Amino acid sequence: MNDKRRESNDLRSDGSIERLNAQSEELSTVLFQYDEVALQRWMERKCEEVGVNALLGAMLTDAAFDDGAVDHLEFATRYGLVEIEGDGFVDASGDASLCWEAGLELREPDEPVYGSLNFLIEGYDTEAVTDLSMEAVHDRLEEVGEEYGLVREDGHLMHFPGKEFMLVTSIMGKNGDDGGTIKSDETLFRIIEALKETDKAG
Repeated sequence: MNDKRRESNDLRSDGSIERLNAQSEELSTVLFQYDEVALQRWMERKCEEVGVNALLGAMLTDAAFDDGAVDHLEFATRYGLVEIEGDGFVDASGDASLCWEAGLELREPDEPVYGSLNFLIEGYDTEAVTDLSMEAVHDRLEEVGEEYGLVREDGHLMHFPGKEFMLVTSIMGKNGDDGGTIKSDETLFRIIEALKETDKAG
């Protein structure tokens, strides 16, 4: 068994991660559901095994870009400024922060893109969501989304097998009277209210 397959089995065996099957033809994205605490511990062990040095609580302040490559990065930490040199850098920020600081050209959307809202639901009937239909959830959001101030009609409700909580992700709302400012707490409650009356949604 190769190392990658062994690591994948390690994640599954201790309950850190589970691959979700697509529930419709429209859903082609590969999704992984994970226990953030168990996965964090697994990542910490793997980083320690290969000798990764983590710089926690650091904020990227500059990327020195010269002759077609990043020469070094500068970070601000609670203990002072830190400069890191390397032969190569990976931008895993999710927001192209390194590329932006390096002054590289980035693709930007023509229309505003609102951030995802992720939260957990607890205390629900776990048996009722065994056959949870995302199509029914999306139909419900399309039906009443405007009424509840939601600007997206997609997103996912993911029950974690063996756990008594559900992850809700990628459903975002916008308040129309404050210049489009996102208020996640208000949006959260609007999403719950919008889904309450849907039998398929729990």
